[in-house]
Amino acid sequence: MGYNLELSPEVHRMSRCGQAGPAGPPRVFPRSLARSTWIVAAVFLFVVGWMPGIALAQPELSSRIDGELDRTDRIIERATEQAGVTTSTNDRVTQLLRQAEKLQSDARETYKPNDRRTWAAAIKLTMSARELARRALESGEIDVKAHESIRDLLESTKDLIDRAATIVGEHGDAEAKKLLDSGIWQLDRAQDAYHDENYRKAIRLAASASDLVQRAIQRARADTSGGPPSMDRALERTDTLIDELRAGIAENPNSNARDFLDQAVELQSRARKFTLSQRPGMALRLTAQAGQSALDGLLLLARNPSRGDVERALAVVDQLTSDLAPEIASSGSPEAQLLLDSSRQRQTEAADHLAKGEFAAAIESARISEGLLRRAAEAAGIR
Repeated sequence: MGYNLELSPEVHRMSRCGQAGPAGPPRVFPRSLARSTWIVAAVFLFVVGWMPGIALAQPELSSRIDGELDRTDRIIERATEQAGVTTSTNDRVTQLLRQAEKLQSDARETYKPNDRRTWAAAIKLTMSARELARRALESGEIDVKAHESIRDLLESTKDLIDRAATIVGEHGDAEAKKLLDSGIWQLDRAQDAYHDENYRKAIRLAASASDLVQRAIQRARADTSGGPPSMDRALERTDTLIDELRAGIAENPNSNARDFLDQAVELQSRARKFTLSQRPGMALRLTAQAGQSALDGLLLLARNPSRGDVERALAVVDQLTSDLAPEIASSGSPEAQLLLDSSRQRQTEAADHLAKGEFAAAIESARISEGLLRRAAEAAGIR
């Protein structure tokens, strides 16, 4: 979602009125200001400081500045309303809103309708406030989507457990019941993590619970096919990765990670379309690529990884390898096979680092392993 940070068309038209005045002294602004704020401030300096021959009367120009201040007020109000309906407090959103409100208050205190010298400073302040409010809106929207995804995952896992209880109760042996009990325990831990606002942990535990319950159902049915069709399981795994990345971005906003999230969501959507059109091979390729993009984003966020972060990354890379290795092998490409072998070697290195408690080194090895796996898939013609 984007918001127009430029001035209204009437204000832009004012920059074309009158004749250019003499060159004034250079204006210097803090580098931290957004590019849009630079542009808008420059326009106003040009209009109100360097163009004495403006056609519009001063009161009319002043009313345009009032309009820009009002527009910022509306965006801040919208962001504040959104923050009020979010299920939990997002510290980043709160901080952005406080900063926006402070800048907007400064803008209104600075602005004096009858003193043209205050106009450029006021517009610069209000545009900075508007940019912060826009960022608060975007962060809040990601936060809301993350909460919805986690709740859906918890609810779907609970529904799965309810169905599994009947199947395992009628046909399961002691091992199947043990798997089901473990799944229930993991779901309880996931719900506790959710209530503690540890959302990434909640997603991981819920995904683990779902896997245990699926294995319980598989054992109770004496089915060696791997439970649900492999395509369904692959889609579910990628959905979990996307949910985890979305939660990670809500906790630690990162524009590059957001790009990976958008890419993963788009690829996963295409994978589901191919599933519906009965093209499982292409769907499997696309969901694997979506999983890789989501993992790229997660690895990007793992600046100070914990043991859980490393274990999760290794599990994902291992699963991606399992999904792609058969097709890489069948491609007959020596280059692809060499890259796959190198990827597996890096996975082993990551596991060794993990065993030694070297979490940063382990994450780096996992990141390299995933990159090699991606290159192997490309060399094998998996697009």
